[in-house]
Amino acid sequence: MLTEQRVAQIKWLKRTLTLHSDRDVIELIESLLKVNPEERPYVDWIVNSVDQLINKSAGAV
Repeated sequence: MLTEQRVAQIKWLKRTLTLHSDRDVIELIESLLKVNPEERPYVDWIVNSVDQLINKSAGAV
């Protein structure tokens, strides 16, 4: 499990977003790394999750 606090830059739809690692980012990454493909999220869920992280980060500025 990831526990360190890190800063990540994500390029998403021609924008660069700087995120301070928090539980939401860690959960997103862990969901993408599931060994069983049936447990991995669908693309629409991933897009929605990243959009929510962008909105959350924009609101924190």
